[in-house]
Amino acid sequence: MDREKKTGRKPMGHRKDSLKSGKYARKPFDRSQRERRPLTVGATYRHREFGNGIVKELTDEKIVVLFGDEEKVFPRKKSLDVNGKRDHSINVKKPSGSVFTFKGSREKLLATSVKPLKKEAKIGLHVEDKLLGPGVVSKITERGTYITYERTGEHVLYPYGLTAELWKSAFPEEQKKKEPFVRPKGKARVYKVPESPESVVTRNKVHRDEVVTHTGRMQVIHHIEVSVGTKVFHGLYGSGVIKEITKGNFLVDFSGVEKIFPYPASISGGELIISEE
Repeated sequence: MDREKKTGRKPMGHRKDSLKSGKYARKPFDRSQRERRPLTVGATYRHREFGNGIVKELTDEKIVVLFGDEEKVFPRKKSLDVNGKRDHSINVKKPSGSVFTFKGSREKLLATSVKPLKKEAKIGLHVEDKLLGPGVVSKITERGTYITYERTGEHVLYPYGLTAELWKSAFPEEQKKKEPFVRPKGKARVYKVPESPESVVTRNKVHRDEVVTHTGRMQVIHHIEVSVGTKVFHGLYGSGVIKEITKGNFLVDFSGVEKIFPYPASISGGELIISEE
């Protein structure tokens, strides 16, 4: 009691009683709001899409509801039986026709649906191991499968059954042959490239290059004229004559032997020397 006078709080034992009254007391739950009210003219009709409306007309076949200035007609379901009770059987669909339908003959269905049974290890099955050699299944018990090998005569227990290697040796015809992978070849494509007109230099057209030689501070510039018929000299082939000048190339005739050189890199690099005669 002294604690209540000083702090104004009740001891911990009375905490449950404090929730029943006071500012934070629980509000009573009105269960009547959850009850379904009878539908009459003038009652409130709630719709998920249109909201709240007022029932204007009510018959056995339809319900006319007024949502503001708009009227909506909803059909009324007759779900009552003769005795006036709710009949749930009207929503049940009656089966029409046979439940199971089979197409095709029975033999065809069995041939496609039934899978062949997996082969099991039996006594007398011949197997072969890489290390122990050929052997025969001699005993099958709950502990596992026993195999007697011919070379050593020993009995080997396989608690989990035959291994994959022994199965392949027992049934070699079931091994799938791996075919070499061949990449699919696509269709051949033909590309047509338009021909570019080559710039053929005639005799009258002259190419002029500038060869700059640095001699200290002085610069001596030699103007060299190159055209079809100009004589050149090569260190390996000797003297020749420029027969044709195409785009970026020289065609030089060395006494019947024709050679192609890059233009103007062959002259500026010193591969071809133009005779000044």
